[in-house]
Amino acid sequence: MAAEDADTRSTRRWWRWAAAALAVATVVVVAVLTTSGGTGDSASPSGSPSPSATPTDEPSTSQTPTQDPTPPEPSAEMPTDAPTSVGEAELPPLGPGEPVVLPLDGSASTGGVTLTLTGLTGLTVTASGVGETAGPAIAVRLTAVNDGNAEVSLDDAQVNTYLGADGVPLSSTTSDDRFVPFSGRLAAGASASATYLFRTEAGLDDLVSVVVQVDPASPVLVFQGALLSLG
Repeated sequence: MAAEDADTRSTRRWWRWAAAALAVATVVVVAVLTTSGGTGDSASPSGSPSPSATPTDEPSTSQTPTQDPTPPEPSAEMPTDAPTSVGEAELPPLGPGEPVVLPLDGSASTGGVTLTLTGLTGLTVTASGVGETAGPAIAVRLTAVNDGNAEVSLDDAQVNTYLGADGVPLSSTTSDDRFVPFSGRLAAGASASATYLFRTEAGLDDLVSVVVQVDPASPVLVFQGALLSLG
C-alpha cells in the first residue's frame, strides 16, 4: 500500500513537470510567432520606390529687372520736306527729278511746251479772296509754246515764287482781275500767255525764284535772278 502511494505521487510530479514544460513551450512558440508577424507587417518591400518630393508652385521671389528698349538711332536721311539748294536759293522739294535752273530771261522745254518768263513787274493788287491781302505785289508773266504735234493740257500747270536766298514763299493773289493762269488745251504750234500775282514788298535787287511745273510728271523749271534783271 505504501509502495502504491509512492508511485502515485511520483506519477503526479511527472505530470506537473510535463504540464509546466508544455506551458513554457507554448509561451515561447506564441512569442516567436507574435514577433515574426509584427516584423513582417512593419517592413517595407525592398523594391518599392521612395516617395518623391512634392514640387512647389510658389513663384521665385527674385525677378530679373526689365531693361528699357534700346532707343532707335536717329535717321541720317533728310526729311522729305527739308529745303535743298537750287541755284542760289534754298527751296522746298519741287517735284520729280532735278529742277532745271534758268536765268529770269531764259527758256526751256518741259511737259510738251517751251516756257519763257516774259515779265516781272511791280504793282498794287486788290484782294477779296479768303486769306488774301491787298498791297504791293509782283506780276509774273509766262508764255508757253507747243512745239509738238499733239495737244498739251495746261490745266495742271503750277507756278510759285520764292524770295531771297532763304526761299521765302510768296502768297498768291487770285481774286484780282489781272490774275490769268494757264488753263485749257494748247494745240500743236499754238502759244498761250499767263499772269500770276504774288504779294511782296521786295526791292529790285532781291533774289526771286519763279518755279513752274506744267504737270505733276514733268520736270520743274526754276527761273532765278534779281528783280532788276527783267523789267
